[in-house]
Amino acid sequence: MKDEKRVPVIDHDLAELQAKRHFKVCLVVSILFLIFYFGLGNFIAGTPEPEFWLRIEAAISASR
Repeated sequence: MKDEKRVPVIDHDLAELQAKRHFKVCLVVSILFLIFYFGLGNFIAGTPEPEFWLRIEAAISASR
């Protein structure tokens, strides 16, 4: 009888909760990464870096 394969029981409610939690965590982490990558941390603190504004101006002028 030990040769029988066991079929794993999947709790779909738990799996859905874990997927939602994983999505929220990934979303928050990616937003925080973008904030600090683009220097918006200093912008929120009230002291934006000049490089940040230069990058924005360069992007605007490149799009024209």
